[in-house]
Amino acid sequence: MNQEIKDHLYANLEKVAIVTDPFPYFYMRDMLPAQYYEKLTAGLPVNDSYDRFPAPYESRLGLDLSAKTLDKFPEGGRAIWQEFEAWIHSQEFLDKITAKFQPFLDVNAAYRKEQLKKAATGPSTVRIEPRSLLVRDYSNFAISPHTDFGTSFYRARNPSFTDWDSERFEYADFEVAYTAEYVPNSMLFFMKCDHSFHGVEQREYSNTGRDVLFWTPAIAGKQITDKPLSLPTELFLKKGGFLKQVKRLFA
Repeated sequence: MNQEIKDHLYANLEKVAIVTDPFPYFYMRDMLPAQYYEKLTAGLPVNDSYDRFPAPYESRLGLDLSAKTLDKFPEGGRAIWQEFEAWIHSQEFLDKITAKFQPFLDVNAAYRKEQLKKAATGPSTVRIEPRSLLVRDYSNFAISPHTDFGTSFYRARNPSFTDWDSERFEYADFEVAYTAEYVPNSMLFFMKCDHSFHGVEQREYSNTGRDVLFWTPAIAGKQITDKPLSLPTELFLKKGGFLKQVKRLFA
């Protein structure tokens, strides 16, 4: 990929501020150079290349973005998506996003201990498997508050309420804290935690199809792709003895 395209995003990433209420996130416009973004969107697959989500989310179509699914893209758009897929699943891209959220990663330490043990690839590193999902939403799609994917952020009406397992909850138990503006070439990133409640609001949307790309860097207990990435274990830990326990496994 052209280094100027990468530098465009990285420069914007440097400037954008992390917002911490109701949980750490940032929203960025002008993610990619306009001409490159237009070529990407022009090369998206047709609806028949996507899978339809099961009820009650049947208004959403989804397609895993990986080297194995590039044959589902039209021939004219395949090359640009191939280089884009390789970039967003690279160690370089992972490191850039991780650096942005680094001050907050250890807040999940209590939930991550077993996960980090299973994902250990050495005395001080863990396996990361980024996954990307292309979705196309039509007018009736909505999803209630939970803690994995979404575009509206919520604050629980009960300030002490938390959830790590990403159950679906009732809209009435939450208030909207922020909704990202859906505009072309924008990027919304947030860090999952036990109060990162978000979803898609129930309202009237156009029925032309809303294209979104989800990127999730998973701490992976087993190798899924042929090129897994890694991060330092200490990024996810409170200061203490757990890292020493992991190191003993590889002594």
